[in-house]
Amino acid sequence: MKKVFSLLAGCFLTLYIAGSAGASTYEFEDMIDYWNLTGTSYGESQSSSHYWDSVYMSENYSLSYTHDINDSVDLAAGDLVTEAWLELDFTNDDGDDAGSLLWGLIKWDFREYVEYVFDDGAWTEIGEVDNGQYDLVVGVDWLNDDGLLEVTLSVSNLLGTADASLDHSRLYGTAQTLEPSAHAPEPTTMLLFGLGLLGLAGIGRRKKLN
Repeated sequence: MKKVFSLLAGCFLTLYIAGSAGASTYEFEDMIDYWNLTGTSYGESQSSSHYWDSVYMSENYSLSYTHDINDSVDLAAGDLVTEAWLELDFTNDDGDDAGSLLWGLIKWDFREYVEYVFDDGAWTEIGEVDNGQYDLVVGVDWLNDDGLLEVTLSVSNLLGTADASLDHSRLYGTAQTLEPSAHAPEPTTMLLFGLGLLGLAGIGRRKKLN
């Protein structure tokens, strides 16, 4: 009887492996590199003169925008984001130390310190962002929820005069799509197969008893 059950378990395991879905990994990207003067409208490309290739932030203005990966990741079909990063590019940003304004007696500090928050979470400081590019790790749970990433950036310094210029914001990473095997047996087929094996086992045992 033990042999029969071992055979039965082996058959089920074989069917499960044959019917299990394979996974295919691919890359996705959502780029925002054109902004209007307020930063509330953006896109991958704009020919309108109302749009600029960078957006300005200051102490009195926090920049908020949303990345959407639904065009490249089919969450409705069961695809899942496995890794994600946000690339913030402050290239060509001006600032830092203004040098001496009073013959070296006073040195003003105009460095700009940027902090960010995702989806109303906790604020995190990037640091001084003069003319640099930064990659921030994004929690995949946020993206797998609805494919949207809400980003808010804020800039500050000790003088209260900070400003910064964001060239582009790029959300990128990898996602996985499930690809069921074309030969995957249906649950009903597996059940009938199992019952058939049990029936054969019963017949075999009955012959031995007779």
